[in-house]
Amino acid sequence: MPFVPTRKQLKSLYKLLDQLERERIKIRLIRFSDYSQNIEDCLIEILCLEDEDRYKIFFDGIIE
Repeated sequence: MPFVPTRKQLKSLYKLLDQLERERIKIRLIRFSDYSQNIEDCLIEILCLEDEDRYKIFFDGIIE
């Protein structure tokens, strides 16, 4: 069964990506983790490249 994010998760992800874009952070990869049949447990991993140092953002899908 494929992961289908909720509308709230998509809106939150959009806000986060918009913020990264404003800060001119280059994104290399966006990956959805296994959610074990529970959408609320899904993490979104965003791999970025900033000043040649790689770092990860683990995002639980909700920004209040």
